[in-house]
Amino acid sequence: DLRMSRGLGDVYKRQRWTTGYFASGTATTSDRTMKTDEQWLSDAEKAVALTCKSLLKRYKYKDAVAKKGDSARYHFGAIAQDVEQAFKDGGLNPDDYGVIIWEEWGETPEQTEPAVYEDGVLVKEEYVTIPYRAAGGAYSLRYEELAMFILASI
Repeated sequence: DLRMSRGLGDVYKRQRWTTGYFASGTATTSDRTMKTDEQWLSDAEKAVALTCKSLLKRYKYKDAVAKKGDSARYHFGAIAQDVEQAFKDGGLNPDDYGVIIWEEWGETPEQTEPAVYEDGVLVKEEYVTIPYRAAGGAYSLRYEELAMFILASI
């Protein structure tokens, strides 16, 4: 979390970013010396991966529709709960794979915190208001994992 690296405190751990802009793609470590238990996909995994491929669709985000109405844009992907069910229906435990994430958080009161830190030291008297957030939970997908899982099956 980039905000955490700027020293803004634990309250940002559960704040979602809407967009990230980078000059190039992100890099994920893929060094063999850091891995173990390398295996080709089983027939059951290939079948679940193909099912997951069939779950890809377009959708709009509810908050964007509330804000922009008919001009809200389409996005493409899968619904995490559908992917989770595909694993279960295929006899696989979704918790054994790095594709689906379930995260819960507690209630966070509105807070105002110093916003500009450098090496853990406040360098500028600017403040940010962190809005109230009710307790809840949400599913997420690691799309790079899902994409590789699907790709390995074709």
